[in-house]
Amino acid sequence: MTPLQRYIAEEIATDHVDGLLSRREALRRLALLGVGTAAAAALIAACGDRTSAPGASPSASATDTPPPGMQSALSTTPTAWAGPRGELQGAWVAAPSPRGAVLVIHENKGLNDWVRSVAGRLAGA
Repeated sequence: MTPLQRYIAEEIATDHVDGLLSRREALRRLALLGVGTAAAAALIAACGDRTSAPGASPSASATDTPPPGMQSALSTTPTAWAGPRGELQGAWVAAPSPRGAVLVIHENKGLNDWVRSVAGRLAGA
């Protein structure tokens, strides 16, 4: 398997774990890459969420700690504009005392709530 094929296989598995692909579709795409059924099932299982041992619970401080910058984050406003291939979407926020600008570009999975929150966390910092 080439490094590119490995990357694509891992992306397919993580898309399944994130709920973007059904198990059937993930297995179909992995089969098109030449990954056998047993190897595909093992890859999907390996990319799944790791559960903690029975009886072990996370500490209260680990579950109650918000991401960095959430205490001073500003709320973002959704915005959209016409792009070359359709409508583009984004989120923006104006800082109370701006010192410059930051452009946050989302990953290949699209604009999600976490990426939208980055603009507000940076503006509030």
